[in-house]
Amino acid sequence: MDPDLIKAKVPVGVGDRVDADRIVHTESNAEFAVTVDKEVNRRLSKLHDNTISLAERAAEARKFLDWHTNTVKEAWMDWMDQSDQVLESIRQGRVAIGFESKQLLAECADVRKFFLAEDHVKEIARLREFIELCERLRTLKNDGTLDKIADTILKLA
Repeated sequence: MDPDLIKAKVPVGVGDRVDADRIVHTESNAEFAVTVDKEVNRRLSKLHDNTISLAERAAEARKFLDWHTNTVKEAWMDWMDQSDQVLESIRQGRVAIGFESKQLLAECADVRKFFLAEDHVKEIARLREFIELCERLRTLKNDGTLDKIADTILKLA
């Protein structure tokens, strides 16, 4: 066999699944070098195009993430500030409601004690007498009797 000839197995492509034993080139070293050089350049250009595309997509993804991170971060910080204020407001409301509830319950307890007390009947009777007196005074005021009595008292004095 001629020493300038070489049997080489050259795969067809990166993603190709071809039986490499079937692809055998018998060529001189110079021809083989040119073939390898062409194949390497073809694959490098393909790899270069893929790398550029990948780099561009990575840059776009980075811009996307940066924009969304900054937007979400700003909204998150606003939410944190507002949540602290709202939380404080809720706490103050809870304390106020607790205080008001205690006062209301104390007043309700007083009313309950009044109705359960033995002198409840007497107090209701006194209240009824007071209301009747107020109604009589209103009637006297409406018909002018109270004004006449007041004028008479002022004249006598």
